[in-house]
Amino acid sequence: MRYEQLVYGSFPFWDRGYAVLAHSPGCLPGWIQAFQAACQKFGERPRGASEPFPGAMFTVRDLAGAKVWAVVGVTTPGADDHGRPDALAFHGLIVRDREFRSVGYDPFALASCLRTDWNAGTSTLERGECEPAPPAQEASPEALRIAAPLKRGRRVAIESGVPIDELARSVWAALPASCRKRLSVATWAYCNDLRFDLLAAPRLASLALDASYVDPSVRLPAAPSPWARTKPYLLVAASVALAGVSIATVRGLMGEDEDPIPPLALAEPDPPPVRVKATEPSAIAPARGAYRGPIEDPAEARAVEQGLASLGSRLLDLDPDAARGPTAWMLAIAAFRYEGRWLTDEELAAISASTALGRSRALADHARVRLFAADRPLPEGFASGPLRWQLDTLAWSFHLELAPKLTAEEVPSALAEALSLDEPVSPNPLEAAYPALADYARFLGRLPQRP
Repeated sequence: MRYEQLVYGSFPFWDRGYAVLAHSPGCLPGWIQAFQAACQKFGERPRGASEPFPGAMFTVRDLAGAKVWAVVGVTTPGADDHGRPDALAFHGLIVRDREFRSVGYDPFALASCLRTDWNAGTSTLERGECEPAPPAQEASPEALRIAAPLKRGRRVAIESGVPIDELARSVWAALPASCRKRLSVATWAYCNDLRFDLLAAPRLASLALDASYVDPSVRLPAAPSPWARTKPYLLVAASVALAGVSIATVRGLMGEDEDPIPPLALAEPDPPPVRVKATEPSAIAPARGAYRGPIEDPAEARAVEQGLASLGSRLLDLDPDAARGPTAWMLAIAAFRYEGRWLTDEELAAISASTALGRSRALADHARVRLFAADRPLPEGFASGPLRWQLDTLAWSFHLELAPKLTAEEVPSALAEALSLDEPVSPNPLEAAYPALADYARFLGRLPQRP
């Protein structure tokens, strides 16, 4: 197995902050820039953490838009260039798709090639070769449970105080190569800006996890301190990617509520505290200045208007033949918001920790209704903005993230897919204990059904 390699981080033996320490000659400039950007999205280690960083691994597919993969090992050199104990070092193995295909797209086959020893004498790196490690022989029951939603195009996030390398390796053993080809994994990370398909993190409640993530009913024990006072639940929040992925109930994906998988018996050290970001990037509206370009094609604008009219008529019961124009339809759709009661953080924690019938559906309904929260009004000057900016901003206002490859004509259909339901709404057995669920059901009953 041939690979190019590079290392990025902050080290005690220099004064350059975070930068590339060395790379092999075959690393293209675009790969290096994309690798640095990916490492910066791993998340920031908390300042003053007393526990050593346990090490982790993550993957990046289609690095810099090319058919190459990055298998990245994350360790700590002990201190940064100012002597602070929070530094991270990233060793990346850059593998072309044809090479990675030969090991069935298994990143754990390359884990033995990842290095942790960096010093002032590391000025060059050569193209590497290694004998891939054999795959895991069989998958554990917990791994099979996690692999099930991954095969269906969902994502899984697990709260854990330590990296889940062995569990993740077992999950990959349960997946066919055709599935691994489209999946990314982080055995531990502080942030989810890279939207990993399988993710472990010390505290999920501090991350932006959209409704494509499901609870695998695998509960890793949290350390008693300092997280004993935190909420140990999977917070399904904020934006939803629209790359052909619809929102489905967690119950339908993971099985009946009454049959959870037993907790994993893992011994864990105290996880370090995680600093919650005051402002997440996804909470900021798209920048209008980034959408400079030619005037929209009239045929494209008409197609967008027709799609928005179809969506608006289904949501608002308006006449789809009304000559409104794309902007008027978007303004009307943006006004369709939820105004009922919300489950509190304490109620979400209680529901997540229970095994009662209706638990998974309650969490899924909360995630759906969250899309319609009125916390993202359209920015000033929306009506006069470029069409594509308007569409992206409308999606953002519903906590949705459009797939970059969608054309303007495809956006209304993607919005309709995300804002519709797969099945009729039925009463939840937990409504008596949590009245907000009744409000959720009444609102969701107004949404259109998918064909």
